[in-house]
Amino acid sequence: MLNASSTANTKVKFAILGVATSPKQVGVAKELDPDWIDVQLLIDWKSKCHDSHKDDCHASRVSSAQSEVRPRLLIDTVQRCLVRSFPGVSYVALSYVWGQASTLKTVKANVDTFMEENALSRDEYLSQIPKTIQDAMNVVGLLQERYLWVDALCIVQDADWESLQLQLNDMALVYANASLTIVAADGIDSNHGLRGLRGLSTQPRNVSQTLYPLSEDLKVLMKANRHIRQSIWYSRGWTFQEGLFARKRLVFFEGMVQWQCPSITWREDFDSTGNINSDLDSTQNRQSQQNLLSRKLPDLRGYQSLVGFYNLKDLTFKSDIIRAFDGLTGALSRTYEGGFLWGLPEMFFDVALLWKIYTVKTGKLKDAKGPVRRVCEDFEKGKTGPPSWSWMGWYGVLASQSWDAGMRHQIADKLDYSALPTYSNEEHIKPTVQWRSVEYPGADSRPINSSWLRYEHGIDDEDYARLGYVKHKHFKKDEEGRYYFWRDSKSKDTIRHDYPFYFTHSSDPRREFRYPLPIPDPQSAPIIPIQHKFLACRTLRTFLFSTDKILRDTPHDTSYAFALLRNSSDTWIGSLFLSVEEIDKQEDTSKRREKIELIKVSEGSENNYEARKNSNTWMPESALGDLVRVEFVNVLWIEWADGIAYRKGVGKVLKAMWEQLSLEEVDVILG
Repeated sequence: MLNASSTANTKVKFAILGVATSPKQVGVAKELDPDWIDVQLLIDWKSKCHDSHKDDCHASRVSSAQSEVRPRLLIDTVQRCLVRSFPGVSYVALSYVWGQASTLKTVKANVDTFMEENALSRDEYLSQIPKTIQDAMNVVGLLQERYLWVDALCIVQDADWESLQLQLNDMALVYANASLTIVAADGIDSNHGLRGLRGLSTQPRNVSQTLYPLSEDLKVLMKANRHIRQSIWYSRGWTFQEGLFARKRLVFFEGMVQWQCPSITWREDFDSTGNINSDLDSTQNRQSQQNLLSRKLPDLRGYQSLVGFYNLKDLTFKSDIIRAFDGLTGALSRTYEGGFLWGLPEMFFDVALLWKIYTVKTGKLKDAKGPVRRVCEDFEKGKTGPPSWSWMGWYGVLASQSWDAGMRHQIADKLDYSALPTYSNEEHIKPTVQWRSVEYPGADSRPINSSWLRYEHGIDDEDYARLGYVKHKHFKKDEEGRYYFWRDSKSKDTIRHDYPFYFTHSSDPRREFRYPLPIPDPQSAPIIPIQHKFLACRTLRTFLFSTDKILRDTPHDTSYAFALLRNSSDTWIGSLFLSVEEIDKQEDTSKRREKIELIKVSEGSENNYEARKNSNTWMPESALGDLVRVEFVNVLWIEWADGIAYRKGVGKVLKAMWEQLSLEEVDVILG
């Protein structure tokens, strides 16, 4: 495919080479110096973005209060030392991979020394600063900036826990508020450097291009098959929030450099008159994820998407699974009442507990990644890992409809119907358990306020106006006389509503709601709950038999494991979603009958049509009958160890059958 234009988002496999001596020739590709980058390009890109791009590039994607957050320390690249930050300071941030390279770190014992002028130029310290950080310091000066933020040097690594936690919670905002983020996506560690910047880098790059001559003056460039997803940088857990929050990125990958901002992508091997789809990263997907950060309302579907991406990332220390995500949940806590507990939004807690994780296949099934327990030998105080009740305790991808019931309040998104749950399902969850967060068994506990249904059955006019909602009367009715908001012209699938009114929010009028969600006061500091690893509750339990364990593929290169639930009469009354480790790949376990303990966590209902459609993983059609709605009980499969219960799976049992079982109340500590 030849492409001689540079229209927006053009995917280029082969491109005509521009020739300066032939002004009539239209070409977008450029032949590069294999050793050195044209540093003037970097200066021009920054200047063009600053002068030509509007609010998309310059407006903050976080709240006004969060946009004022600045790091505590910065590197002064002129005086070559650490300095204390100050309000409104402009700075550049560095996103890179530490790897196994030895890295100079700021600690209590040396922080005062590092704040002395030229301290970081002294041989004893300069020799310990990795090449990537040294090169980034030089790039900052080239771009006519002065201050650089690098985690290893700008966070006191042995600070007290409270101080360190506050800085980790703000780390996402450090990248969100940076004027530019340098992304060092090359190499396996921080000693690779930003190669190819003459006079600035510690060494040249090594770039080769494939050129095909078509005539004396005409050449065609074959675009290299570069995917940043293949880089170590992209695979790391810590860099996930760094890349996500950065508004503008100067990306070094495979020896080349490119500029990414909300308005455009420029690459050094293409003419910068247009926007070339980079293939380095899905810019559109990144911008969609970034839009979540600026919303003033909770978006559970969007958050679920972020969790899905993050939970496949790698961490040198598995115990960092929560630390590397703290910045994201800290930023989102301004719109999620109650904040997050081990990655679960407290305001949606009854729904969030029902997460399911798919296995991502990396080839043969035996190489599948998740869902298996994330055991952390390095966890603090000898603890074994994140809690079993959180998705953080398991590897894998969050199943796409895990939390759809929590989106029931939203009835329309005029620009993005993919953001809505499956409305033929209309799953509804009824909380039945009061969960409490507890530091350890026997300690004082804190009630978790699952508040998403607070206004489902009504809200005072003063309250919805105070929250920024607007109430609208609705007039559309279907053939049955029921109100509806949207109908597919072909299938006639309809989004119905039982009330003659709906709500919109002043921050996003295109989204329509059945009822408002609680929203924290934007002037208040977000709530960051203490991350206790135990949950306590009093609920009902029973024992059933798990049979017919099956591992099944999906169309999206993932797999899921499930089992059928039978009572003592061998009647099929429900199903369980399992972890892959429950499926023995070496022998046939499909008919093994295992007695298991289940606890009730909530009740729910869904349309019979959807239950039938998913009968292979939920219920047999013979059990569903002619009901319009299917009522069920959400259950967790648990096993006990030393008085602590641990989640093994999640499932559903027909409510009518559940009520016929032998049930007993039990106090549960879930770890």
